[in-house]
Amino acid sequence: ELKIDMSVRGERITILVEDDGPGYPPHFRPEAMNTMGYKLIASLLKKNDGKLEILAGPGGRVRIEFSGASAEARY
Repeated sequence: ELKIDMSVRGERITILVEDDGPGYPPHFRPEAMNTMGYKLIASLLKKNDGKLEILAGPGGRVRIEFSGASAEARY
């Protein structure tokens, strides 16, 4: 099962993605990943004052937070 939740507070957008899989290893570091997907996410977060957090389980849980303010002005 995959669950995606999005919330907006002021100019900040938060996306929480959860699944019922095995989760991440205890010392997992997404920034150590050398994949196209992570590079794309990291680039978008950098451009939008964002951050990515790996959360404790159960399952895989990731929170992405970024600025939604004046995105049109940046692109």
